[in-house]
Amino acid sequence: MAVMKEDLLIIGAGGHAIVLVDIANKMERFNSIGLIDNQVLKGNVVCGVPVVGSDSDLGSMLDENPNLKVIIGIANNAIRHKIYLRLSGIFKLASFATLIHPSAQIGVETKIGHGVAIMAGSIINSETHVDDFSIVNTRASLDHENYLGAFASAGPNVATGGNVKVGEGSAVEISSTIAHNLTIGENTIIGAGSVVLKNCDSNSVYYGTPAKFIRKK
Repeated sequence: MAVMKEDLLIIGAGGHAIVLVDIANKMERFNSIGLIDNQVLKGNVVCGVPVVGSDSDLGSMLDENPNLKVIIGIANNAIRHKIYLRLSGIFKLASFATLIHPSAQIGVETKIGHGVAIMAGSIINSETHVDDFSIVNTRASLDHENYLGAFASAGPNVATGGNVKVGEGSAVEISSTIAHNLTIGENTIIGAGSVVLKNCDSNSVYYGTPAKFIRKK
């Protein structure tokens, strides 16, 4: 018996959004009915999916389709959070879809929240918690018993050891490595290619090999 697909709107029409279009298509669970963007004109087509309106159209779309799903296709953690706060008055938390590429490897006893994007080739090992609206990017690897906070992100090729905690809103950027049993605070940036060997404070920028504190964010 064929499974009924859920209608999906993607907020945004940039690079992150088109990756989500591809994941949604490969999952064969969603029908990507359109993109919502305040900067791109309605009727434009991005990666085969039309721009169907802006934020102001979302209320009427939900009235017409109460089962509509939505995901925020914005890579920047802070902007994604702001958009969620704006949309939370329209959509319930359960309306935010989680997209997981079929090639991702998900371990046992993992917990994955609402509005999460998990990209191709990523690995999430056992008993890891990926919280709401976070991103696990292409070929990123989160080892056992990790925590990736809400609105946080692990960039492409990031690797974490076991028992690593990344706080809400933090960004671990491309090809960085975090050693076992470390904590990254909230709203912190770990610069590209860094090797983190010590805990990192909140609201800070770190980079280097080994990673060093650079400045407050």
